Amino acid sequence: MLADICSCILKSLSHTERMQLTRLFLLTITILAPMPLKAGGFPGGGAALVTVATKWVSQETSYPEASIAISALDRTIAIEPCEQTLNFRFPFQGNQRTVEVSCAKPKWKRFIRVKIEKVLRAVGTSKSLNAGHSLTVSDLKFIPIGQSKPSGFSDTKQLIGMTLKVTVDANTIIEPSMMVSETGIFVTNRTYEAGEVIK
Repeated sequence: MLADICSCILKSLSHTERMQLTRLFLLTITILAPMPLKAGGFPGGGAALVTVATKWVSQETSYPEASIAISALDRTIAIEPCEQTLNFRFPFQGNQRTVEVSCAKPKWKRFIRVKIEKVLRAVGTSKSLNAGHSLTVSDLKFIPIGQSKPSGFSDTKQLIGMTLKVTVDANTIIEPSMMVSETGIFVTNRTYEAGEVIK
């Protein structure tokens, strides 16, 4: 019914009037349509900021998102949208209780209070690895293990460069028994007489 009425109105208009009406319609649509953010932009709002800040802290600390709590933001200060990806950092050395978040365009900055419920963690694999593989930083990650005392490794630096004795799946906590045990010994490169000092 409505389509028939519109069709009758359009037929009664001249070609020039129809063109003007089409231009007016397109202009109205363009003005009223919401402006999309650029790729990687931030839509604004306190809830969205808490979400992205929690994800960032989780990635930086390797603690699960469920163990990270962001303090309530000041509702009197609006969290504006950002045309680019937000920048996060821990502004104080050795302190993970405060996060600085900033936007380049338009320029603004906020400080967020963070509380991390530190569950015990052990070093595990980030992907499946074959026996004989020499471990690198990208092969390892921290895995939460609750309250049980870890029997594996607590620091990734202990494992970098070491070789796996067995094939392991992703998200496997690495135990000492999984690693190739190597002992370094020194040998002489020439014959020495009794009592001679070895350099």
